[in-house]
Amino acid sequence: MALENSESISRIRYYPLVSSTYFVEGIASILTSAFLPVYLIVFIGLDITIVALYSVLAFIPWTFKPIWGFISDKYSITLLGRDLRRKPYIILGSVLNFSLLPFLVVIDPFNGILYVTVWFFQNLGWSMLDTCVDALSVENETTKRNLLSMVLWIGSYLGTLFAGFGIGSILMAGNFVTGFVIGALVSTITILFVIFAPEREVSEAKDVTIDNIKEFFSKDNLKDIFSNQRFVIWGLIFAAFYNIDSGMTDFFFEPWMVQKFGATIYQVGQFAAVTSIFAIIGAVIGWLFGDKIRQVGHKKVLSLALLCFGIGYTLSSFVGTLMELYFVWVFLFLAVGFGRVALIAVFMDITSPRIAGVMFAFYMAFLNIGTMIGRGLAGIVVPAFGMEGTFFLVALFMILLIIPANLIDTEKAKKIYLEG
Repeated sequence: MALENSESISRIRYYPLVSSTYFVEGIASILTSAFLPVYLIVFIGLDITIVALYSVLAFIPWTFKPIWGFISDKYSITLLGRDLRRKPYIILGSVLNFSLLPFLVVIDPFNGILYVTVWFFQNLGWSMLDTCVDALSVENETTKRNLLSMVLWIGSYLGTLFAGFGIGSILMAGNFVTGFVIGALVSTITILFVIFAPEREVSEAKDVTIDNIKEFFSKDNLKDIFSNQRFVIWGLIFAAFYNIDSGMTDFFFEPWMVQKFGATIYQVGQFAAVTSIFAIIGAVIGWLFGDKIRQVGHKKVLSLALLCFGIGYTLSSFVGTLMELYFVWVFLFLAVGFGRVALIAVFMDITSPRIAGVMFAFYMAFLNIGTMIGRGLAGIVVPAFGMEGTFFLVALFMILLIIPANLIDTEKAKKIYLEG
């Protein structure tokens, strides 16, 4: 009983901290994937194909997540008198993220090389922060993973909520620099995570050695993973396609709102904020159905989300007013909320705690590959078919993903990693 109380106290302290880092990521997300596209396409007048190219190149660091995982698994840095594996990299990533955000609306976007370089390093810091927070989360929580997943995504949606209403109102006045600076300043709260979140010193933890990594990626072990432990390969296949929808729609959706419905920049932010409220509700639903109602389970919740994505994107092709779009995307973001919780819980289930930084980062990196591919395709598909035609293609992608989602054997993974 004393142990349970101790764990509860630990979660009460830890969950708000880890949620705050995702709050920061929510801010960065809406600034760069909602407001920035409107700024570049509508206000600056960049061609949508050029913006797609910029976004793909700038997004490349998100494929580095396994590298950050490996480095933070293996190499510790002395911080505050302690040898730590995650927090030093969280600091470095945070600084790169918040210090470079304002420059995305300061530097001339027509100076392509400079602009993409700054955007690239902002994403590099953000991806490092994200990877190391995820790895520390997986290490610290081995039992209540679905609850942890809900906490993480609620933090992200709250960040979107704040940026949508708060920063959106500033941008409405045309002051993009002030809005992005405020977003950057608020993002410094990640320092609270570094100061207060628990992390064992390397000397007290089970340190990961080069031999551990070599053993994991050895020919025999990889053969075993791809033949007997097929949950890993199905997890990677699923991850590689899951985020194609966000790549093909999210970055170009907001400029389409402005051009089709005459939405203002504040309405764009308001739209993101309102849909995030329903994503939070969806995250709670995902936790309840995936954890509390055990006969449902994570994969069934994820399959339901994919079906809802298909329905929601199909309906988006037919909307004629901004209010109709609201109704459809409220439905869609309910699915986004419970789908994300189920998705992260599934990935945690098929991750070995021993090398959480590397292995979990691989799943998340493959998610980002899907986003990058989607953005590249959008540069071709959106000009050719418009957003309405793009919605149809995305709907088909999402429904087909139900097949690999159900081929991920999470029960076998838990037996091997947690019981074996």
